[in-house]
Amino acid sequence: MDLVFPLIILSARIVETTMETIRLVYVTKGHKYLASGIGTLKIGVWIISTGLVLTNR
Repeated sequence: MDLVFPLIILSARIVETTMETIRLVYVTKGHKYLASGIGTLKIGVWIISTGLVLTNR
């Protein structure tokens, strides 16, 4: 059970970094609405992972 939260946080950070890379590709190709949608999802992942870090005792 001690490894569950760190693995969830690690996975969330990997997903967040991947989404940022994909968002950047779409921005450079001119797909601003798709990029903004991905950015919104990325922020959601960041909020959840940061919340897990701050509430983990």
